[in-house]
Amino acid sequence: MKLVRNLLILAALMIVLFNYPLLGMFNKIKWVEKVPTTFFYLFGVWFVSVFLLMFIIYQWKR
Repeated sequence: MKLVRNLLILAALMIVLFNYPLLGMFNKIKWVEKVPTTFFYLFGVWFVSVFLLMFIIYQWKR
């Protein structure tokens, strides 16, 4: 179970690390045209991060 938890933490870190360059790329594109895309993208990233965090905490509490 510890291995799974460590892999999940690594995955969460990778998601966070890879999203910063992508966000930078989004900012370079004409921002006004991409507002819905950026919003949905940010919401998706936030949702995945929260879900992973909750799952990790749940596994850790057990």
